[in-house]
Order: sequence, then structure tokens, then C-alpha cells
Amino acid sequence: MRIIEVTVDEIFGGPRVHNPNEINPYVGCMFHCTYCYVEGNERPQSDLYVKMNAAELVERDIETRDPGVAIFLSSQTDPYLYAEKKYRITRACIERVAQHPQYRLSILTKSDMIVRDIDLLRNVPCTIQFSITVDNPELQRLIEPSAPSVARRLEAIRRLESEGIRTSVRMKPFLPFGFTDARKVIEMVADVTTGPIVVQGIDIGSAYMKRMAELALKHAPRELTRWLEQPEDVRTEREDIVQYLKRHPRVKYEDIRAVYQDVQTRFGAHPPSAPPRPGARKS
Repeated sequence: MRIIEVTVDEIFGGPRVHNPNEINPYVGCMFHCTYCYVEGNERPQSDLYVKMNAAELVERDIETRDPGVAIFLSSQTDPYLYAEKKYRITRACIERVAQHPQYRLSILTKSDMIVRDIDLLRNVPCTIQFSITVDNPELQRLIEPSAPSVARRLEAIRRLESEGIRTSVRMKPFLPFGFTDARKVIEMVADVTTGPIVVQGIDIGSAYMKRMAELALKHAPRELTRWLEQPEDVRTEREDIVQYLKRHPRVKYEDIRAVYQDVQTRFGAHPPSAPPRPGARKS
């Protein structure tokens, strides 16, 4: 991966960003999650662009934001990539936001590096959201090959909570083909965060679904077969999970049924490459 230093004209919002109060200190990502919805971020060979003048632009433009809004980092990258250890772009942006008490801060990350900035976060009204999708370390290395481990994220949550900094957990996306065990993830994170646990599906038109099917074909072929050939069983399982999410007092839930429906729509008639049924003879 090449790291390229750039200067930019604007730091808030952007052509692919829905939130006008959002800051993305980098373009690209170093975590390469299989399910990433940002085109190119899942590829290890993609370049990373460092916005060297991001903090200066925050200082220039922050007071054009409405008072009281939350300044958000980030949806198109992770604000605490490994490059942040050297460049400290995110930290510099937080420093600028902290100088304007009329604004709040909301940060979404997979990285425990955020504990480095506790000294700043203590002094800013903020909420730190951690993205945690799976509970199994081996599975996490498979689908989030370069991201910090879930264990490190949980320890970061504990540290932030001990400092009085609000946290929450976002389980997005809810992964198909048995990759996400919602109950286990929720039980695991409920003990460390005092905030809500947000469960969300995915954009069903995204290329991510094809990548997940290819991953399941390689690493979980029987589960892929079950999803495609036993839809009634999977539908029953789905409804059990939906009811569990609805009942849980800590969960903020967006309907995950679309994840199941999308699998049938996209692959039901044309699976990526039908894996053999258990016990089937080779011709």
C-alpha cells in the first residue's frame, strides 16, 4: 500500500458523504474488511491518501456548522488507522473541535489507538462508537484481516468507560452465511459498554454481498448451501434472531430481514458456484 500525502480544499462532507458535518482525515483504509461498502477499501493494494491540512480546514470551517451538532469521524475511512500513529491528523482535528465547545463529537472506529487521545476526549462532549461484527478471533482475522483484534477493542471500551467517556457498539453489517452470531456478540459487548448496541443490515445492492458469498464458498460451503437450499430453515432462524433483538433492552435494531432476502434474490437461482452437498458423490 502506498501512502500519499495530499492537501485538500474542503474537509467537511464530500461527494460520497451524506453528513455535512463529517470529517474523513484519510481517503482509503488499512483494515481491508471484506464487507466494506466503500469501493476499493477492501483491497490491500489500494492507496491511502493523508489529508495533511485537515486540521487547518476544520479550524477554518467549523463555525459554519450549526451550533450543537455532532462533528462525526468517519464513514469513508477509519480515523485511527495505523498511519495515524505517525501523522496524528485525527488528533489534530479533535484538538480543533475541542476549542469550540458549542459542538459535540461522535467517533466511529475499529481501533484501540483511540485511547491515546483520552486526554482530549475527556474535555469534549463525545460518544465513541466501536464497530464489532463477530466474536470469533479466527473469523475476525478472515473478514477483517488487518484490523485490530476484537479483544483490543473491548479493552479500549473498558478504558474509555473508566475515564467517563461514553461508548456504544455498532454491529454493522449483520453478516450472512452464519458469520455473525448476534447473541454471542451482544452478550460479549454488553458487559463492557454502557451505551446502546446498534444492529444494522447492509445496503443490499452493494458488491459486498458477492464478496461474502465467495468467502462463504471457500470457508463455510455447507452454511452457504444451507442458506441457498434450505430457505425455510434459515427463515425460522432469522425470525428467532429478530425477536431476540427486539426484546433485548440494550439493542437498537434495524431490520435485518433484508440480508436474508438479498441472499435468495441474488444467489437463489444462480449460486456463485454451488458447493457439494454433504455426502454427495463426485461424478
